Amino acid sequence: MSLLRTAVILEAPPQQQRLLEEAAALAACATARWRAGAPVPDPVPAVLLGVLPKGQRRLPPALAELADQHLTGVPVLLLSDEPLIRPSVLLAGGRLTLLDSPLPAPAIAERIRAAIERAHRPEIHQASPRTWRGRRWAATLLGGDPAAVLPTEGGLVAVVGGGEAAAAARDLASMAPACRDPFAASRLMPTLLSRAGVSAAAVLLPADTGPWSLAHRGAALVSLFSHRRLPSHWTLPAGQEVRLLPSLRGDLLLIGTDVPALPDFDRVARDGIEAVAAHAQEQAALAGRPLNALLIDVVR
Repeated sequence: MSLLRTAVILEAPPQQQRLLEEAAALAACATARWRAGAPVPDPVPAVLLGVLPKGQRRLPPALAELADQHLTGVPVLLLSDEPLIRPSVLLAGGRLTLLDSPLPAPAIAERIRAAIERAHRPEIHQASPRTWRGRRWAATLLGGDPAAVLPTEGGLVAVVGGGEAAAAARDLASMAPACRDPFAASRLMPTLLSRAGVSAAAVLLPADTGPWSLAHRGAALVSLFSHRRLPSHWTLPAGQEVRLLPSLRGDLLLIGTDVPALPDFDRVARDGIEAVAAHAQEQAALAGRPLNALLIDVVR
């Protein structure tokens, strides 16, 4: 049996450690151990396995930081030290699985395989011609060309502008997979963006925990809000064409070429993508001007 995937097992009592290692092997996963304070696992594992101690109602802090800050797309399975109402309980939109104890290794292996399949299954849903939802992001287009917003294997490529924005987005989407290095992908963006008019903006968000690749030219706006960052509101300065920025759960990105002043952006952004969309549409109507912008919310 070929073991092409890795299950990282967080420090656990010896008996449970052996059980998780046996289950991972049955699920065709190689195993690696991790403890708090150790470097982030590299390469990115297929799954995180561990134990939820008796009396705990929250993830251990080290695991929460690892899963939320560094391995945001990786499923987590925890053996519960307390009885559950059923053999397994799905939480956090299916990303976290709590397993009843004791479960035999084959039953745990079955749930490991299911969690990995859920995490890597293409889950891109287009709710309307101008709204999309992926496994870790949601996007809303306000004006502009929907053909220039391209979900790509769980990630997203988009160009907002005029001219050949849709063609530029298609070229960027086709080239991005060949550029495993985000820096290489970002270097393509200014050239491709020149096809989208005097003012244009582009974004590339990978499916995994990779960084935002952001670019703009002319008077285009690239603005990011996140309660996890300091400062919480950041804008790509004029004259700086490209920026790579870590993508975090809770990020809300606004790119556009026709965007009115948004006096309440910081406050409204805390209420999510729909609130920002409504605020932008209201301000555009008050200003009597068109709106050409894209909002992207990182939900995982």
